[in-house]
Amino acid sequence: MEHPRSEVRLGDFFVVSTEGDTWCVSTEMARHIDACLEAEPMPRWIVFVDVTGARVRVRSDRIESLTQRSVEQRAISRAFERMAMEERRVDGLVKEDDE
Repeated sequence: MEHPRSEVRLGDFFVVSTEGDTWCVSTEMARHIDACLEAEPMPRWIVFVDVTGARVRVRSDRIESLTQRSVEQRAISRAFERMAMEERRVDGLVKEDDE
């Protein structure tokens, strides 16, 4: 069932990145992935479920990063990008229609 965009709220999540793909996962799933990556010996494969419900099985040595993306961090990032764009505009590096 598809939800109207206004009903969908993004909470905190983490991004799992490999060279060829990325997945968004819950905080709980990120903890699982992190524990697998720190295990001795590290497992060859890590299985997890992304935020869409897709089951993913990836080679542990292919995971390049596990990045936190909280609601607050994303808001700060958007504000930073707006300030940087305004700075570039004031410096004449970006025209109004280049946005």
